[in-house]
Parts: sequence; structure tokens; C-alpha cells
Amino acid sequence: MSKSGIHRIFFDTFHFHFPGEGPIGFLAYPSCKRCNTVKYAVLVFDRTKYNYGSHYNTSSGKFSVPVTGLYLVTVQMVGTNHTSDYWLNVHNGIRGEAITRSPHTNYVDSDGVTTATTSVVIKLTQGYHLYVLPAFTGSNVIYGNSMDYDMMGSFFSAILLSKII
Repeated sequence: MSKSGIHRIFFDTFHFHFPGEGPIGFLAYPSCKRCNTVKYAVLVFDRTKYNYGSHYNTSSGKFSVPVTGLYLVTVQMVGTNHTSDYWLNVHNGIRGEAITRSPHTNYVDSDGVTTATTSVVIKLTQGYHLYVLPAFTGSNVIYGNSMDYDMMGSFFSAILLSKII
């Protein structure tokens, strides 16, 4: 750490990391091609492309914040309804709080498939949990993801950008 209190961050091909430490971050996606979701139930992305530090739980759908810091968090939902909402929530063990919600629609293709993507840079506190809640007003179907470059479906990701001490 420098005298100013700012950590140097190194970037390599796949992730940010701090000197002498491993990276913290994940990219998770659902294994099903067509997934039914339940309103106000944590959306579980049960596969990961990467899970540096193993802080994302593929069984619960929650990211356990290991270090207080600034994180870049992205959620992309690909589904069949123009009015579906998905909330990015953080929970501190006492109460949950929606920190952002998806736009209703970013893109609609000719088959009526919608894509909504949101990204935030947010301070998260160690011990909190980050997760996605569907709050749809219509259809509850999202499309899964093969994580091939030619088929980008629904996903949830976070990466630590900077520690806060």
C-alpha cells in the first residue's frame, strides 16, 4: 500500500488482484436453458465460469462478501417478458436492501426475447451477502447460459476493484 492509502491493483488476463493475495470475483450463470423463477426467491445461478476465492455459493445463489471494498457488480437477465424486474440485493444479516433494479428492457429481439443488463460500482461490507431477487410482474422464465461467446444469456458477476480499510 502506498502512503496515500491506495492499493496498487494488478490486472492480468482474467482478473484483478492485490500484491501477495489471490483475486476475488465470480461469474455465475444458470445451467438450465429455460429457467422458471419464483417471485421474491433468491435466483440461484448454479454454474460458474470462474469463482476466485470461492465466495459465490452455487447452491444458495449468494455471494458472501469477504473483504470490505468497492466492487463492480453486473446482472444480465435474458427472458420472455417485457415487464420483468430483477433486484440486486445486499443483506447484512438483519435486513435486505435493494441496491439497484434492472431496467425493464434494454433490448427486445424479433422473437420477443428481452435482455436487461445493469452494472453498479458499490461499497460492500465484509460479511454481507449479495444476491438477485426476481420481482417480475409477468412471465417468470429466464434463459440460461452456455457461456459460449456466441450465446450470452443470463448471468450474475462481481469483482473486487479496491479494498477499503
